[in-house]
Amino acid sequence: MFQLWTLGIVINLFLFYSIFDIYFKSPIVLVDRRHKLDQNVVEPPVKRAVFFVADGLRADTFYQNAERRPYMTQVMKRESSVCGVSDTRVPTESRPGHIALFAGFYEDPSAVFTGWQENTVEFDTIFNQSSASVGLGSEDNVKMFARGSAKRKMFIATFPHEWQDFLSDNLKLLDTWVFDYLSGMIANQTLPRGKEVVVFLSLLAIDTIGHAKKPGSMEYKDALESVDDIVKKSEKMINEYYGDDDTLYIFTSDHGMTNWGSHGDGSLDETETPFVVWGKGIQSNDAEQLRLKQADFTALLSGSLGVGYPSNSVGRFPNRFWKDQHFAYEALKANFYQIFDLMTTKKSSVESNRNFPVIDFKKEDALKEILTSAVNLGKHGEFQQGIRAFNEAIDVAIEGMLYYERYDEQLMIILTVCTTISWIVFVACIVIRIDAAYQKIKGLKLISMQKLLTSLVISVLLIKVVIGWSFARVPYGFFPVYLILILIEVFGGQNGVIDGWREVRTSRSSWINSLLLLLVFCALGVEILVNSFDHRGVLSLGLLLNAVWCVYGKRVSNSQKTLFLIAVAILAVFPLMPVIGKERNHIFMSMGPIASVIIVAIFLYIQGGTSAKKDGWILGGQMLLLLFVSFLCHFPSLLLTRFFAWFSLLQSYLLPVLTSADIVTCRLTSMFLAIAGPFSFISFSYEALFLPSLFLVLIMLLKLEMSDENLDEETWGSFLNLSIEGNERRRIWERVELQKAVRRAWLNLFFVTLSFFGIGNIASINSFDPSSTRCFVSVFNPWIMMLVLIEKILAPFLLVSCFFRRLLWSKIQVERSFLIVLLLCQGMALHTFLKVKNVGSWLEIGTTISHHVIVNATILCIFLLHFIADFLMSYEPWPSSTKIQFSMPMFSNVISKEANKIF
Repeated sequence: MFQLWTLGIVINLFLFYSIFDIYFKSPIVLVDRRHKLDQNVVEPPVKRAVFFVADGLRADTFYQNAERRPYMTQVMKRESSVCGVSDTRVPTESRPGHIALFAGFYEDPSAVFTGWQENTVEFDTIFNQSSASVGLGSEDNVKMFARGSAKRKMFIATFPHEWQDFLSDNLKLLDTWVFDYLSGMIANQTLPRGKEVVVFLSLLAIDTIGHAKKPGSMEYKDALESVDDIVKKSEKMINEYYGDDDTLYIFTSDHGMTNWGSHGDGSLDETETPFVVWGKGIQSNDAEQLRLKQADFTALLSGSLGVGYPSNSVGRFPNRFWKDQHFAYEALKANFYQIFDLMTTKKSSVESNRNFPVIDFKKEDALKEILTSAVNLGKHGEFQQGIRAFNEAIDVAIEGMLYYERYDEQLMIILTVCTTISWIVFVACIVIRIDAAYQKIKGLKLISMQKLLTSLVISVLLIKVVIGWSFARVPYGFFPVYLILILIEVFGGQNGVIDGWREVRTSRSSWINSLLLLLVFCALGVEILVNSFDHRGVLSLGLLLNAVWCVYGKRVSNSQKTLFLIAVAILAVFPLMPVIGKERNHIFMSMGPIASVIIVAIFLYIQGGTSAKKDGWILGGQMLLLLFVSFLCHFPSLLLTRFFAWFSLLQSYLLPVLTSADIVTCRLTSMFLAIAGPFSFISFSYEALFLPSLFLVLIMLLKLEMSDENLDEETWGSFLNLSIEGNERRRIWERVELQKAVRRAWLNLFFVTLSFFGIGNIASINSFDPSSTRCFVSVFNPWIMMLVLIEKILAPFLLVSCFFRRLLWSKIQVERSFLIVLLLCQGMALHTFLKVKNVGSWLEIGTTISHHVIVNATILCIFLLHFIADFLMSYEPWPSSTKIQFSMPMFSNVISKEANKIF
């Protein structure tokens, strides 16, 4: 089966790559020309601009706390000022927010390959177009702009990264340092003079305090008051330094923040930020609250300073800000020409990759007519009407730009869907035939030089010669052609798919009826899992349906069935709970580890203790550690807490392998206690109780499933003391029914999905609170925080994998289970792929893409977790008399004899 798994991994990697190639490609292109205000016609109103960015400031906090920003209140009352709300886009993070402010385009999806830390493609900014610029403040927000031509004319200075300590009591220092440095530059006469100067002041204190103390805290509002004072003093110093009023001041934020102190998603608390613009030439507009898109600030800077518009900017010059409408008309005119050049550049890019004519954007002729009208209106001095015409032209040009940007997507999507469907059909054929002709499947030549060469030639002719794409897109033709060649061989060979199905179907129904029933079940299972991504409550319904399905027909007492249903009902509550992150609940934080200790203590009491002393010492030590966790998790600043937190993380993969592997439940229990430690340190709400609830359901499910394979019913005492060797002697060799195999594979996938979304820890990108890692690290360190949060995500996954490793005894069961999981995942992948959006809000686009990525990563994640669980459940530093083989039958001789009779 090596060739099958190799082919499966390669195809899934391609499908995983295709979503990035189609939807995560960079929109940045090289535009040759930069358009700017024609200063022979009209002069720009200002010589320089000072840009204050209060990182993490929410619009409602700014406007509802006027007493906290008295100077800004005075500014907003001036006749030469405007204010309103700026609309940001998802992801509401600092890097994309600042790029929108100074480069004029929104998130570059290709930045995912750098962990969203920087752009993979160099981009043009307002700092490149200025004559000189200054950037002071946060290293993350300032350094990314000192590149290209800006590197030689932009002065930057940043404070140490270590100052972003969430536990610090003096976070205002992050802002006062910026003001002090600006004061020093003015005192030393090093602040640039002349025209076309941009000064960027990054004020980070509000964001850091919001993460640590939450936006509703007094500290967050006090930080706003401090920023207001810095703006007041800075404006006074700058005006005195330059000795004129030719400075434009802009105050805004890169993103907002949720009530629980995070950002990244698309709620109004995160996407609405305040702005105030004041200076020479501005006219007050009190009739309505103005709204700007975040990228419009780039156009505002370019137009008001008379410098070139950045090449990939899609921002629109805000004409309503200005008294001089002739100036506003000319600035908007240059703005349009830059966007129009961007559209034509992307059209040329598409034409260069096609061997046949490109279908023009349907409004392209209308766009030329609107442009002609707008230019004529300006010539006749009708600037208001000309501005309206140019605004309409910009709308059409942006629509055309997006049309050419996404021109190749539809054909790439069709080819990817063909690959997915072909792979689903092939895997279904293998699942049906694996019992009836296991040896023949193993001997099927999936990777042959003849098929490879034939597929390569056909795909090159299709992709390169017919379409005209580059060789990099040959895989879009190669994989569907290769899979079709394999399917022809599978369907045309001896003992075909229908014959194989007739052998594995149940004798009570016709093969058509049983096949249709299984297809309906698989489709229903796929829909439950896919819909759980958007509605976590679907997981609760799935749990209850699974519970009824699992107890039906089992040889266990009614009392044990009742206990199982009660445990499932408790676990089903978690997906119905709100997404965690709003409140820190100290009761739940202690109840989680204590509940884990109580559950294990009850099982040990029923079991009558452990058979080996070392097991008792290890389990006792792990239980004692959890009791320490229940107390220390409330004191994150203690050095003792930091020590125990890291110790619990290190021991989670070391201590379990020291316990006995020949007892079915001993190592499972040790593994549960091991991962419960670090999981409890990271938890701060109801999710602390999720892991013990999941453990209780899984161990009951393991007992129920084993009752199908043993000759008599297990009591709890005998089950907990059951050895792997003793269990093998009581097992009968039989091929597990396909329906039962599908159920177990489905349950494996379902519980992995439940672990992913059940507690809401990653139901949305902004539900992570960085302060949840404070027991491990207090200073902002994204890599360590990411490591700790990944541990929180993987802990329930690994627990599920360990349980199903105990359930799947033989190699053929493991391989068939993975094939069925693969089949279900590919069905989910096809569903989510067809739901991916490339129009609408960025929240909708990002959500649908992330769902598809999650599904494609699931099969690889389950595959890797199985091997980790296989090692953790089987490895013994000092082997006992019972030899445990990785994913192999425990009694290989007995099984091989019986298998030979069947095959």
